[in-house]
Amino acid sequence: MPLPTRRLIAALAGAGLLLTGLVAPATAGPTPTALVRPGDDNGLGLDADGSVLHEVSTRPIAPGLDLTSFQRLEDQGWTTGNILVADLTEPTLSMQVLDSGTTTTPATVLDQVAGTGAVAAVNGNHFDMNYTNVPIFTTITGGEVINGYAQPYPAFTMTDGVAAIEYLSAAGALTVGEATHDLAGLNRATVPVNGIGAYNERWGDASLDRPAGVPGETDVATAVVQGGVVTAVTDGTGTAGVPAGAQVLLGRGTGAATLRALEVGQAVEISISPSSDVDLGIGGNVPLVLDGEVAEFPDEAVAARTVLGLTEDGSELIVATVDGRGATARGLTRIEMAELMIDLGAYNAVNIDGGGSTTMVARPAGGTEVELVNTPSDGSARVVANSLAFFSSADAERLTDVAVRPALTDPDAHNIIPGLTRTVEGVGLSDQLAGVPATGVTTVSSPGGAPSGRDANAVITQRQRTGAVLTGVTPGPVTVTYRATRITGTAEFTVLGPLDHVTASRQQIALDAAGDTATISLAAHDGDGFTAPVETADVEASVTEGFTVTPNGRDTFTVTATTQSGSALVTFEVAGELVQVPVTVGLTTAPVTDLADGASWRFAQDRASGTLTTTTGPDGQHALRLQHDFTTSTATRGSYAVAPAPIVIAGQPQAITMAVDGDGTGVWPRLQVRDGDGVVRQLDGPLVTWEGWREVTFTVPPGAPFPLTLERVRLMETRSAASYHGDISFADIDAVVAPDVAQPEAAPVHDPVIVTDGTVTGYSQQIAVMSDAQFVGRNPESDIVAAARRTLAEIVAADPDLLIINGDLVDEGAPIDFDLARRVLTEEVGDAVPWLYVPGNHEIMGGSIGEFEAAFGPAQQVTDLDGTRIITLDTSAGSLRAGGLDQIRMLEDALDAAAAEPAVTGVVVFFHHPTEDPLPGDASQISDRYEAAAVDALLAEFRATSGRSIAVINSHVGAFHARSFDGVSNVINGNSGKSPASTPADGGFTGWTLLGIDPAAGVVGANPAPVTSRLAWLRAEVRPRVDSLALEVPTEMTVGEVGLVAGTVTQDEVRDVPVAWPMSADWSGDGVSISDGTGTDLEPAAQVLRLNPATGEVTAVAPGTATVVLTVNGISQEVVVTVGEG
Repeated sequence: MPLPTRRLIAALAGAGLLLTGLVAPATAGPTPTALVRPGDDNGLGLDADGSVLHEVSTRPIAPGLDLTSFQRLEDQGWTTGNILVADLTEPTLSMQVLDSGTTTTPATVLDQVAGTGAVAAVNGNHFDMNYTNVPIFTTITGGEVINGYAQPYPAFTMTDGVAAIEYLSAAGALTVGEATHDLAGLNRATVPVNGIGAYNERWGDASLDRPAGVPGETDVATAVVQGGVVTAVTDGTGTAGVPAGAQVLLGRGTGAATLRALEVGQAVEISISPSSDVDLGIGGNVPLVLDGEVAEFPDEAVAARTVLGLTEDGSELIVATVDGRGATARGLTRIEMAELMIDLGAYNAVNIDGGGSTTMVARPAGGTEVELVNTPSDGSARVVANSLAFFSSADAERLTDVAVRPALTDPDAHNIIPGLTRTVEGVGLSDQLAGVPATGVTTVSSPGGAPSGRDANAVITQRQRTGAVLTGVTPGPVTVTYRATRITGTAEFTVLGPLDHVTASRQQIALDAAGDTATISLAAHDGDGFTAPVETADVEASVTEGFTVTPNGRDTFTVTATTQSGSALVTFEVAGELVQVPVTVGLTTAPVTDLADGASWRFAQDRASGTLTTTTGPDGQHALRLQHDFTTSTATRGSYAVAPAPIVIAGQPQAITMAVDGDGTGVWPRLQVRDGDGVVRQLDGPLVTWEGWREVTFTVPPGAPFPLTLERVRLMETRSAASYHGDISFADIDAVVAPDVAQPEAAPVHDPVIVTDGTVTGYSQQIAVMSDAQFVGRNPESDIVAAARRTLAEIVAADPDLLIINGDLVDEGAPIDFDLARRVLTEEVGDAVPWLYVPGNHEIMGGSIGEFEAAFGPAQQVTDLDGTRIITLDTSAGSLRAGGLDQIRMLEDALDAAAAEPAVTGVVVFFHHPTEDPLPGDASQISDRYEAAAVDALLAEFRATSGRSIAVINSHVGAFHARSFDGVSNVINGNSGKSPASTPADGGFTGWTLLGIDPAAGVVGANPAPVTSRLAWLRAEVRPRVDSLALEVPTEMTVGEVGLVAGTVTQDEVRDVPVAWPMSADWSGDGVSISDGTGTDLEPAAQVLRLNPATGEVTAVAPGTATVVLTVNGISQEVVVTVGEG
């Protein structure tokens, strides 16, 4: 549909929007105190298109101007955008087109608005990038044509306060006596053949060679006109730039002939006028929306976009940008952008410059400077031709309102840990919403407390003229009030539970040379996984010689190397909790192997065939060549070069490099290493999408125990649709090594959701969880099948209310695998326990989820179990998103329904891949970290807003583990058949989990008690497979003596597992008092021993004989202890 040249928007009755300069001050409406409105999409309906995992907030910028920022997951990927909504009836709001001062000198949008007083701006016209840099469509500001083109293009325009989207052009005439010649425009990027273009001072000092046409074109002439008189006529493009007060005419072909006919001193008249008498105009390339419908235009690939749209009544301008080429921003096609604009309320919209040019800046309420709002797809803000800027004439200096906020910008800065501090600042707001000085008084209060704040959950420990320093006291909400000149602002803070542990923003720091620096920050966590940033005032930081560590502002430290080579541990102490970070300076490269023994390496494979031969590298060095056939299976395939013996890698490498001769197939190279704990790990390289030799880096994850031992080079193909013959060579395997540094002894975080002493049989509901047996149908009598059968038999004996098979019961997802799985479940479980089967990645190896569903039913289900909602989801393709957005919508809908149903007191969500892998390397977690964070946030939001409990249960890691985040318990079930992937002490054993749930404790309310409310609802009993159980206890003691007890479970005759977290056990006995040391009760007189399972200490308290009993998964051992007089 062609865009009509008439105005599309009717005049706004009484509209007061002016385009030239700032309008006279007017009385501003009420200023919002909230500097940010989380969850508020400003009525834009950003959740109305079927997208999921929305994150949105709105910030006021100035009267009549709001900024809404959003991120959401759509079928094609993540979209991140920012939307300025301008109320065009607001009399204090105005717009201008800005540039650097000359149209040929591009600048970033931030530089263009600097010093102008603009409150927001967005990039403008498409431009002649890399050549003249001038806009390629008509541009008008303040009624002045800056760039004019005779060809009309769609544009956003303003005339006397009336907004429109219309076709706009600007051309002119050269009058010489009685003759008139057409002018193709003003300050154009190019002059058409046989045409004449005009240029004025706004052109700047640039040459006119580019506008003259192709390089070397000779049929060109210029004429300089000053005060209506020709002052020079020249063949060619003449001197670069335009003289002050002059105009230069540039002609090509017949246009050049016209200019050559001019004579110096001859009077001429030059006129340039737009097609419509507008005050402001900024052109785009295509209309995206016409009369509320997607316009007709050629679509384009996804990219960052900038679009201007108007509502049907013309009262609002919608300026939308979407980011592109990023992890959370794939960009949009033109059609997708048009559909978004319609969703936002645009009736007509025009596409302006996008891609790397897309830029939005704004000065948020309470601020004094504009700041970059979006994430440019180039990685930094691009220099652009011009920008559309917003101004406010409201008073920028008079204090009319105040707000209060944390001095830190961290999103968790509204949280406070008891005993730690939080700096808050009062913010003065003018009529314009600009930040202005506001000296005032800060007070605190809590619900039900005295107005004086004496019994508030936080106290003021330092008063400041523009804020205060608070210290957390007891868990609960805190209202902070700031009062300045009888104006009051408030903000809500939360004191979390007691400090549980502290983490650093970096696990290690590697610096190249003396003088190099790195920044690091700390976060404090309570026992429920809530987080609060730590202010530097609460930290004691130290480091040994060779480095310095100094505070850098309120929440970061700077670590500086003072030597060329060395290492140290940076130690941070927060309220008695220590966190250490290794720091090194200087890197060296050391050979791992030169492959001189290449003939001794051997070929291995999974579901493939191939060969391994010696060859030469790019410089004639030894190399190995892997050729493989990946056409015989659609399951995951592998082609491997296996070292003749494990190769010890000296030192503490941060990365391994290897020269790779790529074949462009997209195969995935990995290095298999064994770490210092004996755990096999994979170091990942990039997909081989290139051809020819290239150095590839395989990063060693922080925290990996040294030394590392290289075992094999692996080439993996996980794409079921990929089928090809591959040919990859490799050479020069080297280690990038930093100086050795002592690895910090980090205190482990043992979440108490896992019972370490006792059972969950006292809870009214039990749900058994098994996963990761990974058997194959072609070997039904294997040890793994036997282990799965044993696990199922144990579960049936426990008589739970429900069994969840949480993925990877089978290995290859073949029909024969599913047949065996059905047979095993029928024979071992039958109808004794109802069960649900959640698919893992091995359920679709080489196939589709449809084959699993045909065998076992829906991959996603929602069911209720006496007050507990059970939600099972599909991450078989590696993420929730890969399983389809419908299941994420199902999750959101199921949570919404659970929040509204009084009978539902808690929710347990099951899916195979965890959002966070506890093992070094993070190889088993959902790889899209934004999806993982968004899912965690969704679950946490349910607990916070509904007052009901929620937990998430995962598997896949190969180890048992548990954590909590924002009040949500996250339990990871280990392997129930396959060998584990971690050390025994870190959950690397086989077994299953029994969840205990008390629906009566599921409703926790708005301010749940830290930890206890979470554990009252759900706990997990981790039951290992016990082949044998040993118990070590001193058999003879004297009163007052303290000894140690220890239990050990043996599995498969080779794995000794300590009886400690994350394993559950039940300690009891005769004459034994079991206490974790937290109680205050006196020792019962009849007891001989006191045993603390948390510390492993046993204390002799009275003479006599006692029996210590340890039970693990139904297997018991006991030891008799005799206590004599001290």
